[in-house]
Amino acid sequence: MTASLVITLLVSLPFLYVLARRPILRRLALRNAVRRPREALLVILGSLLGAAIITGSAVVGDTMDASIRQVARQHLGPIDELVLARDAGEWRSLASRLRSLPASEVDGVLQLAVFDAATTAGRGGTLRTIPNSRVVSFDFEAARGFGADPDSTGVDGPTPGPGHVAITEDLARGLDVDQGSEIEVYAYGRPRTVTVDRILPRLGVAGFAIGGEHDQQEAPNVLVSRATFDGMVRGGVDGAAPPAWIIAVSNRGGLESGAALSDSVERAIAESAAGIDPQVIPIKQQVLDMADQVGNEFTQMFTAMGSFGVLAGLLLLINLFVMLAAERKPELGMARAVGMRRGSLVGAFATEGFLYALVATLLGTALGIGLGRGLVGLSQSAFSSEHNQFDLYFTVRSPSLAQSFAISFVVAVVTIVVLSVRVSRLNIIRAIRDIAEPPSRRKRLWLFVGAGGAVLGALWT
Repeated sequence: MTASLVITLLVSLPFLYVLARRPILRRLALRNAVRRPREALLVILGSLLGAAIITGSAVVGDTMDASIRQVARQHLGPIDELVLARDAGEWRSLASRLRSLPASEVDGVLQLAVFDAATTAGRGGTLRTIPNSRVVSFDFEAARGFGADPDSTGVDGPTPGPGHVAITEDLARGLDVDQGSEIEVYAYGRPRTVTVDRILPRLGVAGFAIGGEHDQQEAPNVLVSRATFDGMVRGGVDGAAPPAWIIAVSNRGGLESGAALSDSVERAIAESAAGIDPQVIPIKQQVLDMADQVGNEFTQMFTAMGSFGVLAGLLLLINLFVMLAAERKPELGMARAVGMRRGSLVGAFATEGFLYALVATLLGTALGIGLGRGLVGLSQSAFSSEHNQFDLYFTVRSPSLAQSFAISFVVAVVTIVVLSVRVSRLNIIRAIRDIAEPPSRRKRLWLFVGAGGAVLGALWT
């Protein structure tokens, strides 16, 4: 953000100097802007389009980044690394060893066991089924003390007793059940009827999900005690996928800042688990990296899609300034005839354009926020379905706004300065008499260069 503001200030310094220290040039710039409000409005509209598209693209990228980071909070909470054991015996051994991890880097270790299941419930003669449910076992008291912030775990109350479970809001909504309702968990070839003790939010350990579940936000979890978990697994169908035996590790720091310690914590885990060689997944860092990547990809995608609009806005700006110069040609010629230097002429014309660009970029940035809001709404409907809800959290970040403003403003100002230098090259006599300039070989050369560029662009596209 600081770099964007510095660049904007450096580009503005020459024009601020003209406005503060060159009263004649300031008067010329302001007078022309006030005397021709329709022309000024057209120039502002031409510059506004590019700023709106660039800002809207940045807003969409920030929204995608923030939404995936929200998935990390909802599905992981304080969990930074996952240590995967091969079986229950190795799981218990690992849990014992990892409790000796250095307290300066780790503030919690929690045992989790997970398997996939289908859940059903009937109310009023209607049977509802959630086929992609997940049964998660952990000690609720230990989970509440896992990490630095108990509220980020999503866990509340004691561990459910035999025949009782806690479920997440997503599962309760999908099955249309309340606290005290009975649901049926179908796993390992057998159904088991359990009673819902409480309904917990999709948050942290309660909303735990790994693997491909990060492309959706819902967490249809059934949270059970270790005894209930073992009862569901015991005597299962031969060849069925075994449970996942997991040790969750929480690093020191916040929900996102703790991921910075993942490399050193991984080394500490490897030392503590020497001889077992478990798989260690820096899950929080992976999700945050994916958030940055997806956010950047969406920004680039919408910027590329809107680049034609940006170019159209620049071409409109160029045409409008050429039109203004042609209309004011006698006036510019008279100014040169009475002694105004070419540099002063460029300064007055460019300062007028600077004022247009400043107003247009401010308005375009504000309009771009609204455009981004509309694009997020369209993306929300594209990503969500009846069985897979992905919530987009509309996000506007000041560094992205500053960067979008700086890019749009600098492009507009540079275009205006180049055009001001170009239109200041005039023959004083022809300008006063409003006689067209004779064609030159240079113009023909640029015509061929432009045609060649168009052909290359078509091939590149």
